[in-house]
Amino acid sequence: MPEIGEETDYADRVASNADALKNAWNATREELYGMAEELEEKGWDALAVAADDLAPESPEQEPTGRYGLTFGVVDNLADDVLEVLATVTDHTVEELAAQEEGEPLELDAFDRFEVFQHEQSGQVYMVVAYFDDDSQTALLLAGAYQQMYAGAVRRAVVDNETAFVHVQRLDRTPVASFRHEEWEPFFPKAEQRLAEGADEDPRH
Repeated sequence: MPEIGEETDYADRVASNADALKNAWNATREELYGMAEELEEKGWDALAVAADDLAPESPEQEPTGRYGLTFGVVDNLADDVLEVLATVTDHTVEELAAQEEGEPLELDAFDRFEVFQHEQSGQVYMVVAYFDDDSQTALLLAGAYQQMYAGAVRRAVVDNETAFVHVQRLDRTPVASFRHEEWEPFFPKAEQRLAEGADEDPRH
């Protein structure tokens, strides 16, 4: 049985780790909003979205067969995302919103993308930035997920040589999906991690 002093040390470590994770997320949000501000100073329209939830979704999870990194966002931000997508596609907001009742609309709407991420204490902090140069419109998505839960989606990405980014409302209503054949920026050193068995999901 642990001594009282040991329990106190453990509680201190837990509290310290929680503070570190909170600070890391705050830093990620600052990076997100800082990027948006820099783009706007250059004349771009930039939507910065700090997701309430970011989950690595494996093919075994619902909706069946879908996999990728899923950003869960509040309704007003989901509506803002639809507005941005209407700007960079041939779809209207109404057409995009109509897709929400069925499968998410897969979009190849942006000219380029960048992924910024770092890992701290097993947590991955990520900003995904999409850019449409013609309209000077950017969509910036930020979120954080636990590395230990990403093994199945990492395997699916490597096997299919394709990654997906999904945006959905918090009630799981899909907004849009983005297909990426250039998947390595999302899962660096994925093949090495899989070969080393570093991605055993503790839930299984």
